[in-house]
Amino acid sequence: MESPTHSSSNPWQAASFFFLGILIGLGIGKLNGYLEDTPRVAQTDTTQQQQVQTPPSVYQPTQPTQQAPSQPKEIVLQPVDEDDHIRGAKDPEITFFEFSDTECPYCKDFHQPMKQLLEKYADKVQLVYRHFPISRHPKAKKEAEAAECAGDQGKFWEYLDRIFEVTPSNDGLAVEELPKIAEYVGIKVSEFQKCLDSGKYTARVEDEINQAVAAGAEGTPYTVILTKDGKKTPLGGYVEYPTLEQIVTSKLGK
Repeated sequence: MESPTHSSSNPWQAASFFFLGILIGLGIGKLNGYLEDTPRVAQTDTTQQQQVQTPPSVYQPTQPTQQAPSQPKEIVLQPVDEDDHIRGAKDPEITFFEFSDTECPYCKDFHQPMKQLLEKYADKVQLVYRHFPISRHPKAKKEAEAAECAGDQGKFWEYLDRIFEVTPSNDGLAVEELPKIAEYVGIKVSEFQKCLDSGKYTARVEDEINQAVAAGAEGTPYTVILTKDGKKTPLGGYVEYPTLEQIVTSKLGK
C-alpha cells in the first residue's frame, strides 16, 4: 500500500520563508515607485538640449529678423518713335502709354473713356497705344497684327475702334471677321489679307509684349502715365472716365 505523504519541515523554517517574501515584496514595490516618480524627458526638452549644445560659433538670433521692404520695380518705357500709334496732343503735358489686348473685356470697356478724355483734353493729353495680347486670349495676337496691317493703309485707329465695337471679348471674335472689318473701315481687303497672311507684324507684336512686361504690366489694360517732368505713374486695370479726368486735372495742377 502506498502510504500518505507527511511534511518534514519545522515551523521556524516556514516562518523564515514568510518574512523573507514580505521583505522582497516591499523592495520591488519601492523600486517600481522610484521608476514611476522619475520624470521623463519630453521631445521639446530634447530639442532645447540640442539648442544648448549648439556651438557658439553659430549665430542664433534672439528676435525675428526683419525683411527689408521691397523696392518698387523700375518702369522701363521705350521712347515714342515714328512707328508708334498716337492720338491726341502733338506736344502733350501728359502722355498715356496704354498696353492693351483686343479680346480683354476690361480693355474694351476702357477704350471709350480714353477716347472721351482725348477729346476733352486734345491739346494736353496724348495716347500711345501698344499691343499686349495676353496668353489667355490667343486670338488677340492675330487681331493686333490685323490692326497693324490696317495701319499700312492709314486706318489703324479706325480698325482698332471697330474691333472693340464688335468683339464680344474673351476670344469671341471669329478670325473670319477680320477681313470684314477691313472692308468696313474702307481699306483694300486683298492687300490687308496679304499682309496678315505673311506674318509681317508678328515680330512687332511680340516686341511690344516684351515692352509691356518691362514697363511692369501684369495684366490688361495696363497704362503708364508720363508727365513732362519725366515722372511715371502706373495705372493697372479699367477705370471710369471721372477717375481718368481726376488724374489729368491733378497732374495739370487744376
